[in-house]
Amino acid sequence: MSRCRKFVPFVLLCMLFGCQGGTESPNASAPASGGAAGSSSTQDPRAALIAAFRRASEQKDLDAMLALYCWDGVDAEMRETVSGNVRDELRQPVMDLEIVDAEPGKHGPREEGGFRWKPNLPVVAVMKARFAPAAPGTGLSVSEAEYLLGMQGGEYRIVVPVRD
Repeated sequence: MSRCRKFVPFVLLCMLFGCQGGTESPNASAPASGGAAGSSSTQDPRAALIAAFRRASEQKDLDAMLALYCWDGVDAEMRETVSGNVRDELRQPVMDLEIVDAEPGKHGPREEGGFRWKPNLPVVAVMKARFAPAAPGTGLSVSEAEYLLGMQGGEYRIVVPVRD
């Protein structure tokens, strides 16, 4: 895949997920305990996602992190781009996670790279992550990211953009 083709979806992901560099969030969430997302029918879905995300991050488990995403309608190129971005994010420890309600109507279809993109699930919440500062020379620069969340089967899933 050419560098340009990979760049467009990355820019789109940053637009949809709000990737940021160099800012800190004053809102910290305590680590959640429990199993994987949806492992307990009585566990709060927000706490379950935070616990599963933390665990995958701490264990640097790419497969476990990718299992938190909704892949419905996602083409191979976008899946490869998302996987590469997640692989890079796993190189930085997560400091804080917080889930907030999404602003209604804010995360609808968008034009990017000559295509119209939309979330593959209705966006109901946003998970805000703050990462530890990257070590010098690593080439990493993301200090915060926002992940759009939808509900699927009673569990939160990280939303991925698909062509509209």
